[in-house]
Amino acid sequence: MVSCVQFESVFLVFGTQSGSLFMYYIGDNSPTFIEELVHSEGGITRIWVNKLGTRIIFEDERHVVYFYNPLKHQIQQISASSGQMEEANWNHWDPHIFSLTKPASNHAYLYTSVTKGVKKLPHSVEQLSLAANVVVSKECPIEQTKAKAMFEDNLSMAYFDKAWIIATMMKDNMIWETLAGMALKHLELQMAMKACEESKNVVNLSRLHHMEDVEDKNLLSAKVLKLLHEYTDAFVIPTHPLEFIIKSQFYIYAYKF
Repeated sequence: MVSCVQFESVFLVFGTQSGSLFMYYIGDNSPTFIEELVHSEGGITRIWVNKLGTRIIFEDERHVVYFYNPLKHQIQQISASSGQMEEANWNHWDPHIFSLTKPASNHAYLYTSVTKGVKKLPHSVEQLSLAANVVVSKECPIEQTKAKAMFEDNLSMAYFDKAWIIATMMKDNMIWETLAGMALKHLELQMAMKACEESKNVVNLSRLHHMEDVEDKNLLSAKVLKLLHEYTDAFVIPTHPLEFIIKSQFYIYAYKF
């Protein structure tokens, strides 16, 4: 039995008491089935879909909240969400930012496809208004916030273009190195290379140029993690040990120049 329904853009999403989540495309004359998620932990009681129809938040009968990306079949429990929640809201401008509202608190979150787990946004992001379950937020004016704090806030939200603008005003090598490192963690190679050019880090710049043609994201992640000296995350508990050994050997060889 259907327990909750939402229509957003050209997508119809509904949940059932048995724990299924269905997604249909209704832009044509007849609905087209797209996706079904089977949630084994209990019935789905509430859903919130972003304005593009590409990300879904849902709550089950235990009052546990989950984030779901139907495009990549990714589901993530929001660990801090246990307990009664009043509402979930999507950011008006950024379809990857959402907030969860409880009686005494309001927490904003950012979704990125290359990081694991849930990340809260900084407290400097201000909520302006709420309309149709969409949060409209603003950034503090630059004259009211120190440049470094703004830079860090933009990095935490993966707004690398904005962080770049602030970095150009600060003209600090450490800022450029920080930007390069964070961009690498998000596999934004072009931004990382631009930052390395500004900081005159020719060693890392040369290494990054060797990564440009890597199409396998798993291999690229391993290369990036090793460059950042995070060896454990790159090679511990690999899904295919032999493949990772071969890849790691290739990586070591690639940097003997």
